[in-house]
Amino acid sequence: MAKEISRRDFLKLAALATAGAVLEAACGSTTPTPTPTPTPKEAPQPKETNEVQNLPYFRVEGVPPVIYIDPKDPRVANNGPDAAGIDHQNPFMPKGAAWLIVADPGHYRVDSLANVTDPKTRAFIERDIRNGAAFEGEAYKGVLTGQEAVLPLWENGGAVILTGAQPGILTTEDADGKPVEITLGRQNNHGWVVVFVNGLKRDGIRGTDTNRALRLTQYDPGFTMWQGIPPGMFISEKYVAQTISDAHGNYRDRGTSPGQGQDGVNNVSVLLAKILPEGVVYTLLQHNDPNTPWGNYKPNDFVVIANNVILK
Repeated sequence: MAKEISRRDFLKLAALATAGAVLEAACGSTTPTPTPTPTPKEAPQPKETNEVQNLPYFRVEGVPPVIYIDPKDPRVANNGPDAAGIDHQNPFMPKGAAWLIVADPGHYRVDSLANVTDPKTRAFIERDIRNGAAFEGEAYKGVLTGQEAVLPLWENGGAVILTGAQPGILTTEDADGKPVEITLGRQNNHGWVVVFVNGLKRDGIRGTDTNRALRLTQYDPGFTMWQGIPPGMFISEKYVAQTISDAHGNYRDRGTSPGQGQDGVNNVSVLLAKILPEGVVYTLLQHNDPNTPWGNYKPNDFVVIANNVILK
């Protein structure tokens, strides 16, 4: 229990405390004042940035330097009618891996059937949509955002088409599950059209598949566009030609030039790549004449930069 003190005792204690304080101030404290310790400065932390670095124009890893394929192989275009009597033709691209990827008839997509006024053409497209040879509208397409994107490469010929100034670093796996990496960087007055196909056949076994994923990093977010193409033997050469022409800005009145502004660019690089059991085949072409109508493209309009297929 606390002891009560009288007013007289309280005044005595207060007087003693005051005297002690005065004496300490006059003579100095007997307790040494500690030297203040400087507060250590924190090392500056690197700021997070979403800035995309400029990449090398073209680099490929995990791909055989040369793949030999018989020109009479049924997977090759310009080879006469196939077993079903269909003659797949690619008359507008140089010989090489392009003939394993792009030809007509081939698979494609259409923005809207509402824009197709010719009855015969509309009926043809409607049939292709029903049969899985074409996509319509906004299905399986979009603009890439963020720092990484993963896109589907469906088995049995499913494809992705990319457009933009810098598609970035593309990674996937070959038929044996080994990594493949392709780097596509920006150049002045230049754009990319990429057609990447999974040519591995379905395995016919429930619970397993030969699907692949295409992962992208270091692309231009908001300005890199992708489109899915349904599985099939070839990607339509007419659709690819229109996409190249679009990158040149030849549809500027619609405001649809893919990732290079509505006026497009003079120089377009076209990467055609396909996963096969033999490895990933590819052709890298340049089309540098924006004034050529897409329906008049010819093989000598393209510059062959790289090609790892020899049709022996």
